[in-house]
Order: sequence, then C-alpha cells, then structure tokens
Amino acid sequence: MILIIPCIATVMATKTETHRAGWALFSVLYPVVLSSLVAVLVFQLGRLFGFDFLNYK
Repeated sequence: MILIIPCIATVMATKTETHRAGWALFSVLYPVVLSSLVAVLVFQLGRLFGFDFLNYK
C-alpha cells in the first residue's frame, strides 16, 4: 500500500469499472487519512521517546 493520492486516470478507471463515484472518492480519501494518521503516530511516538522536533536547532 502506498500512502499517496492516486493519479486522476486511476481514479477515473476506478469510477468507470465500479460504476460508483463512492469507490473513486474512497481511493482518494483513504490514503490521505491513513498517511495523516501514520504521520501523527510517528510524531507522537518521537515526542514520547524524547525527541523535540519543533525546537530542533
């Protein structure tokens, strides 16, 4: 699984093959939400282990 938004051709192919706009929307939103959650998790785990990302000098 890659954590990027698929290209517009892939989104349109998904809509055409499934005959539903919902699946095309899901194929765009799912990676965005998942990658955002992973980024927050990694950031928070880093802070838990003592890394201070915001005040790095």
